[in-house]
Amino acid sequence: MKSIIEYFYTLNLNQQKQKLILIYDGFEQLKTNPFTHQLFYVLSNNFNIKLMSIDKLSKQTDNLFDFKIVLVISRLRNWSKILNNCSDFLLQKKVFFYDQDPWEAYHDKGTCRGIYEKINIKVSPVCFFVTSSWWAGFISKKSNIPIKFVKMGILPKYCNKGKPFHLRKYNVGFQGLVHKHRLDFYNKIEKKGIKIELLKRESFFKFLSTVQNIKIFIYNDNKSLSINGRKQPLHGLWGKSLTVAGRGCFVIRNYDLAAKGYDIDELPTIKTFKNEREVIPLIQEILNRSDAENNALISKTVNKLKERNDWQSIINSVNELI
Repeated sequence: MKSIIEYFYTLNLNQQKQKLILIYDGFEQLKTNPFTHQLFYVLSNNFNIKLMSIDKLSKQTDNLFDFKIVLVISRLRNWSKILNNCSDFLLQKKVFFYDQDPWEAYHDKGTCRGIYEKINIKVSPVCFFVTSSWWAGFISKKSNIPIKFVKMGILPKYCNKGKPFHLRKYNVGFQGLVHKHRLDFYNKIEKKGIKIELLKRESFFKFLSTVQNIKIFIYNDNKSLSINGRKQPLHGLWGKSLTVAGRGCFVIRNYDLAAKGYDIDELPTIKTFKNEREVIPLIQEILNRSDAENNALISKTVNKLKERNDWQSIINSVNELI
């Protein structure tokens, strides 16, 4: 009896929500990708969603007249499929595109150069959403297309202080893919006497647990791009820092101009460096503090991230524009 009541209650709630068609790549994007999984969660809490695989886009457009809003979260490399499938259908809707890797459409070796402009002409979306404030400004100036910065982050339900600072197994470490530029970075630090524990890549939910063995999570995303022959920092990808900080770790990461959009300065456990000479003093500053003070800073950051609920940014932006 209880399950029947819950079903009809949920059904009633869904009927009260705005209807939204979500165009995505595949089920794993919604279940295992750490960022689009969280995005899907917050979308499903705010909209009555009709899922539509991008590969079946041309076959699924019947009986969707009452769905006025479309959000495309398919990866940038798959947007070209939309140019050939159902652009006429999308022209009848209020369409939004979401992208975490906008640089691939603009740097000299980008895999999707020009795709924003092609989509803008063919589909005429209400807005493109990107997760870097710097890239939102760059694209707006370059192409004069409707674009807006929306935040990535960590869902409040995943915010957790974890073990007290002094009980964490590793002083300094990293968990995930160790690209060459990161390995070079770690080797330089270890030559100065700081041991970096490199933990293997794990699924998102296991990562949330195992990363809480690290006191200071350190990495470098200072991979440069070339735009019209000129080198440019990446200016993006702050979701990892926010996720790790939300699990009670201190984070040390290179600074870039996307940091300002995420209000990194109001999160005391995230420290940035502009020069690698600053890294060792940052590590020593944290390790030399009392455990009580470090635990207080961890609590402040975790509570702030929970309060901010950065993923709500995209919901607010859609509601402002429809």
